[in-house]
Amino acid sequence: MKKLLSIMLITIMVFISGCGAKPQEQEHQTSVYSWNRELFDDLGVIEQLKDYRVDRVYQGFYFESDEIEPLVSGLREYGIETVALFGDPSWQNADEVIEWTLKPLIEYNKRVSKDARIEKANYDIEWYLNENSAEAFADYVSMMAAVCAEAHENDIQIILCVPYWLPTVSTDLFKQLISQADEISVMNYAVGREAENLSDICTLAAEAGVKVESAFETQPIGGDITENITYAPKGKAGVLKAAEELREKCNVSIAYHHLTTLLELN
Repeated sequence: MKKLLSIMLITIMVFISGCGAKPQEQEHQTSVYSWNRELFDDLGVIEQLKDYRVDRVYQGFYFESDEIEPLVSGLREYGIETVALFGDPSWQNADEVIEWTLKPLIEYNKRVSKDARIEKANYDIEWYLNENSAEAFADYVSMMAAVCAEAHENDIQIILCVPYWLPTVSTDLFKQLISQADEISVMNYAVGREAENLSDICTLAAEAGVKVESAFETQPIGGDITENITYAPKGKAGVLKAAEELREKCNVSIAYHHLTTLLELN
C-alpha cells in the first residue's frame, strides 16, 4: 500500500509540474550563443550580461585566431566560461567532424595556459534540415557517438544542441543520443509552452543522468521567426521573467539565442 501511494504521489507531482521527472540536481548556469567575438571588446557588453546572470558563452571561432586565448582568459576573469561552439547541417562523417573540431581544440588546449583552456564543446548540428527521418537521426546518433567518445578521451565535455521536438522522431534514438553527452541544450522556441515541451525531455534526461538547458529565442520577428517563437516583443523584462520561472519550475539551466539580439532587447 505504501509503495502504491508513493507511486501515485510521484505521478501527481509530475502532472502538476508540467516538466516530467526533473533532471538531476544541477548547478544552474545561464548561457548565451555567440558568433560575434568582437562584441566582447566592449566592456559594456559584460555589464549587460550580468543582468541576465550569464556565466557561460557558446562561442563560434577558428582556432587559428590569436584572439581566442585573451578572449577565454578575459571572460574567465568576469566569471564567464567559454565553450567552443561547432555546427553545420552538412556534417555527416565522424572522422571529419573530429578532424575539423576536436583536434584543433585539443591542440589549442595543449599550447595555452590553464585559465585559457576550453574544456567543453557545444555541437549545434541541425542535421534534420537536410532530411528529417528516423534513418537520418540514426546516422547522426552514430556519428556523435564517435565524436563524444573522442572528446571524453581527451577530457572535453560535450553539450548537444537539440530541438524540443526531437524525441517525437524516435524516443529510442533520442535516449541513445543524450546518453552519450554531458548536457543537452534544448532549442525550446515556443513562447509560453516551454515547460510542456520539456516534460518528456526532462524525464529521459533524468534517467540518463544528463543535465538539461532550455534556450530562449530573442531574434526579432521576421521570416520564420514569429511571436510564437521569439521573446523579442516581450523585451528584456519578459524574457527574464519567463526564464526564471522555467528555471525554478523545471530545475534546468537557461540559454539565450543569441548574443547580438539579446543585447538589443529593451
